[in-house]
Amino acid sequence: METFTTTALGKTELNTIEPLNIEAILKGKFHDYLARPARKLPLDGLIGHGILTADGVVWKRHRTLMKSSFSRKRLEDFSMYEDHVQNLIGHIPSDGSPVDLQELFFSLTMDMSTDHLFGLSCSSLAPTSELSPTPDFGISFDRAQRAAVVKFALGSFDNLRPQPQYWADTKRVRQYADDYIHKALDRTSPMESISGNLAESVTKSHSCDPPRKANVLESFAEQSDSLEEIRAGLLHLLVAGRDTTASLLSNLFISLAREPRAWRKLRAEVATLNGVQPDAATLKQMPYLRQCIDESLRCHPPVPWALRIAARDTTLPTGGGKDQQSPILVEEGTLVLVPLYCLHRHSDFWGADADNFVPERWDTVKPGYAYLPFLAGVRKCLGWEFAVNTAAYVLVRLVQQFPELETGDCRPWAEELGLTMTSANGARVILRTAACAQWSQRLAAFIIAVERLIFTRRLGCATFSPSHAKHFRALSDHLQL
Repeated sequence: METFTTTALGKTELNTIEPLNIEAILKGKFHDYLARPARKLPLDGLIGHGILTADGVVWKRHRTLMKSSFSRKRLEDFSMYEDHVQNLIGHIPSDGSPVDLQELFFSLTMDMSTDHLFGLSCSSLAPTSELSPTPDFGISFDRAQRAAVVKFALGSFDNLRPQPQYWADTKRVRQYADDYIHKALDRTSPMESISGNLAESVTKSHSCDPPRKANVLESFAEQSDSLEEIRAGLLHLLVAGRDTTASLLSNLFISLAREPRAWRKLRAEVATLNGVQPDAATLKQMPYLRQCIDESLRCHPPVPWALRIAARDTTLPTGGGKDQQSPILVEEGTLVLVPLYCLHRHSDFWGADADNFVPERWDTVKPGYAYLPFLAGVRKCLGWEFAVNTAAYVLVRLVQQFPELETGDCRPWAEELGLTMTSANGARVILRTAACAQWSQRLAAFIIAVERLIFTRRLGCATFSPSHAKHFRALSDHLQL
């Protein structure tokens, strides 16, 4: 059954993974299905009224405000990535000890996102001496997001409980954004009102300022002088971009660590770069890299559902009648849910191995509306290319630094649902540098040589092959044995 309805506490909910219905919801009958009624309670208190929680005129205004921030030039500018990736690498053990990459990826994407949005990173992964003066911003932001999930679950009952920590956290998050917004508005205030020598002196003083990074905030400030509008735009992008990219990277490394064949194939493709940092053009010429990312998004979509409410009495093209092939009535106020996790793993669309991580399936598959990690239609995520490019760059640089990967957790994958879907057990893996991997291989060869020597002596045989002796001497010297 691909479309069905349920009723609980007097509210009707329609669930569907039928591609024809999904296309109607997201594209053909877009105006009949609203996002705001389902999202305003959990999100307005934290990030305000913006692109993720708005419909109609407000949604169009924010969409227009953000478009310039995702121009081709900005999407292909990787100049800010490398410093943050190097900070990340500094937190990964070089001796092959297990590490939880999920926690590090959320810090990495927070640093990258605040750098991209505000022009200054919160630097949660930077060395202590370089920490931002507001390191608690990320803590408050994460805590407020977790509280937003509880608010969504409680619905109207949420107003019955005190939430002092939530309001303190949202105040801190908004204040962090406001501090930078005021600076940007001051820099972009019109010079027409300043006359004569004063205007000239102000211009000269600004010309002596150090060059600033291009950032989304200044782009917004050039288009709007509303503090609330700019703040909402920035915080909506922070929620949409930071969490989805961190979830994607975490689940991707979990899958690759459990599929050595896929890791070796990816490593061979990355090796063609000879250690050089990739640019946008290079990433486009790496098909298996993109297939791994697409397959991870299919198996573990960061946002596991699409939620709408019917704005009026309307219909969907299929799911009704005894054979479920007729149109189906959707009454005004009906909650409409598209469970993307189920859609992405349905064997009718993906075959008998739908639950398996198989990047090669993307050689032939044409999924259409059966694959929606960033939704589709007019509300398709504006920053989807930014998220994919960021994940691709980080993945390549980590493969170059750590060519050996294995899982550090054999438990079955389990979800933790927040504003995005992450792994409940983290992303515990073991990464080894080339030097560490070579040392491990030599040590393994040494142990084998010793075991064979003991075995042959027990048999009363004095043979010890030259290759064994060579390994024994070399490793003894290396290990100072």
